Amino acid sequence: MLDAPAVRTWCALALDALGRSREEIDAINVFPVADGDTGTNLYLTVESAAQAVDAVFTAYDPGAPTPADTLQAMAHGALLGAMGNSGTILAQWLRGASGREAAAGSGADGDALRLAAALEEAATAARAAVAHPVEGTMVTVAAAAAAAARAALPGDVRAAAGRPTGPAGARGTESGGADGTTASADGTTAPGGAPAADTAAVALAAYEGARTALRGTPDQLPALAAAGVVDAGGLGLLTVLGALADALAGEGAATRLTARGNAHEGTATQPKAPPQPQTADDPALAPPPI
Repeated sequence: MLDAPAVRTWCALALDALGRSREEIDAINVFPVADGDTGTNLYLTVESAAQAVDAVFTAYDPGAPTPADTLQAMAHGALLGAMGNSGTILAQWLRGASGREAAAGSGADGDALRLAAALEEAATAARAAVAHPVEGTMVTVAAAAAAAARAALPGDVRAAAGRPTGPAGARGTESGGADGTTASADGTTAPGGAPAADTAAVALAAYEGARTALRGTPDQLPALAAAGVVDAGGLGLLTVLGALADALAGEGAATRLTARGNAHEGTATQPKAPPQPQTADDPALAPPPI
């Protein structure tokens, strides 16, 4: 369940993860401008979000804020502290997510549906924040995460929401059992064999969908393919989604999922080294034998 403490944990985990990976993300920042600051900008944006979340908890002490208040504080803090294009897109992504917290629904199914709907609104808001969206960037990763989250919902929940599974190829975490039931991430099913909606499963599916999309970004952007890297902003968003999965499924859940296959699977997260100039001592430049 994405309650207020879970949102606070998510924000703290995201800040910590971006702090560890900011240099790696900076190093692969080649699009749209190779200015090497995407990781730093995302870190500073989430740092502002974390400060806003801590402030709202302090304001409610000794009580606790609502999930909606906490998510809105996280989004507002990110908007105030947004740095660079990537930080602005992330802030708008969080704003979109926070706007769906009040969506209808209750119980486990309602929680899972709200999370999936929030990720869809987040992807829409992120795309709208870009004047000329380009595939192979953060907006692509956000859309894939949203589609995978929706696909992870049990069929009856999707039907009740009146929304399709998502585009073909979206990856979810539900799996049909031999008896026709559908298991959640932890293998449980609801009484009577009905699939149990699970916010942790939705978050993990979103992370895996984003991971798959990130691996494909060099195929969509020639600049990434030339440098031999994935999109820096997309990697940053994947990091934030990994923190969300850890907050809901237990710290290390996203790491365990990634361990099934490298997050980039053969795509470097360090730019290719430029070719070294040949010298007079290079055999290739030696004069032919007489």
